[in-house]
Parts: sequence; C-alpha cells; structure tokens
Amino acid sequence: MSAAYVATMKEKFPALKPIKLVVDAGNGSGGPLGIRTMRALGLDPEELYCDMDGTFPHHHPDPTVPKNVEALIDRVRKSGARRGASRTTATPTAWARSTRTGTSSGATS
Repeated sequence: MSAAYVATMKEKFPALKPIKLVVDAGNGSGGPLGIRTMRALGLDPEELYCDMDGTFPHHHPDPTVPKNVEALIDRVRKSGARRGASRTTATPTAWARSTRTGTSSGATS
C-alpha cells in the first residue's frame, strides 16, 4: 500500500522544487512513509523523531499543542531549512517556517 501511496503522490506532484525541510513525526506512524514520500518527490527532509515508537518518548504527536512543536521550530531555526512540518499520521497538520526575520508557525485541520 505504501508504494501505491508514493506513486500517487508522484503523479499529483510531479514537478516540486527541491527544498530543505525539517519533519517532526513525534514518533508517530506517519514518519517513515512521509519521509519516503518526500524523498520520492525530490524534497530534502531532515528527520526529527521520525522513527515509530508508540511510547512517544520525545512528545505526543499532536502539533496543535504549542509545546509539541518547540523542537521543530528550534531545528528549523538552527538548520536553515525553508520549512518544517509536524505530522500526526500520514497528513501534515502543522508547519513552522524559517524566515530572515524569524520563525512562524501554525496549524491546519
């Protein structure tokens, strides 16, 4: 099923420009497939807590809680990444963006 998902995403987004981004999966199930998909699309994801671990040793994978995206925002700032994404399952639900004037964050449903 994951190969079919990656293939579908490549069909839907065939010409993405490569960008460096940080992905925080909070040790949830969306990490491995998300990273594989992003790489297949030509993106350059830096992994943060992307190994699945149901004990959630770093933070709960709920990016709508501000403290759960602190490490992501910090890594985006330090790494020079253009974007950051916090994932719960297979869907990115929060973002952090590095800018020259600082960092912004938000959530989508």
